[in-house]
Amino acid sequence: MTETAKKILAQLSNVANGAGVILPLSLAVYPRSTICAAIEAFSESCELQLDEYRDGHALLGVRVKSLHTSDAHSIVGELQNFLLRSAVELNET
Repeated sequence: MTETAKKILAQLSNVANGAGVILPLSLAVYPRSTICAAIEAFSESCELQLDEYRDGHALLGVRVKSLHTSDAHSIVGELQNFLLRSAVELNET
């Protein structure tokens, strides 16, 4: 398992306790439009904060709202799947 995967799994283990998770995203893989669509789609269940930084990368901060913490792992997984599926669909067109 890669170091990045270990860090993401460690962060996900705290999501159910109301802690946030930071998802590192490459803008070459996940275009801004895909990230913005995910933010809009998950705004009811999550607090999402996008921070861009140099070299075409971004950090997406995700905190599941307290009303949804019992489903936190599922929600974050669905968010990641949404991002990946949207990016793949965009690249296929």
